[in-house]
Amino acid sequence: MNATHSKFLFTKTQQGHIFKKNLFLQTMCDNYYEEFIDDLDIELLTNEFPDEMLGITIPETRYSDELKSKLRPILKLSEKKFNKGKKIVGELKKDYADVPFLAFLELHFEQDKAEDVFAKKLSYFQEQFPDYPLIKLASLIHSFLKNPDQTNVSEIVPLHDIFSGRESIHDFEMQQYLVYAVFVALLGENKSRLAAFHEVLVDLEFPNDFMELVYSLIMTEKIRVEAQLAGEIE
Repeated sequence: MNATHSKFLFTKTQQGHIFKKNLFLQTMCDNYYEEFIDDLDIELLTNEFPDEMLGITIPETRYSDELKSKLRPILKLSEKKFNKGKKIVGELKKDYADVPFLAFLELHFEQDKAEDVFAKKLSYFQEQFPDYPLIKLASLIHSFLKNPDQTNVSEIVPLHDIFSGRESIHDFEMQQYLVYAVFVALLGENKSRLAAFHEVLVDLEFPNDFMELVYSLIMTEKIRVEAQLAGEIE
């Protein structure tokens, strides 16, 4: 993990202290920083799909190479091609209906996640795969979207609690977790937590290709806060 993020960030000195200087105590930010960087300390896999990502604990022949090879291009689809992703997942589920990851992808490729049909699918998949991490994350995000006020008091569920017992995760799994965590941090009132989380992401140097959404969310909030400090908005 050695990519830079100059496309989304100010200089290291600027981005590391914009919030910190104005909105919270140094000690509080440092405490959050240590907590986050310890939690995100896990091996990232980029060239292989762990069986745990598929949602199976015992490798089975029919789940291995063929399914994983079909999944690789799906994860690279942009939002504009989500309908294509839904079609591919629908075809795959005919042969692999009991794979939790395909259930998650069906949710992931749903364009309008505020619709009742999404909520019904999510509820069904939660019952079918209650312990699957990615569906847990989807449920947490959906809950916040339905009740945004709760993010003001919500703690970020640690990565190691979501992916319990895992020594490594795929970078797609990390991306989904970071979107959830940043979402909670952005909508909450604790700006020290958001700033610390931002600094951790910069210091860990995650690849740009799967961090674009996360950094875009953070930068939007930074601009809003800076405008507040300048007295431009309420």
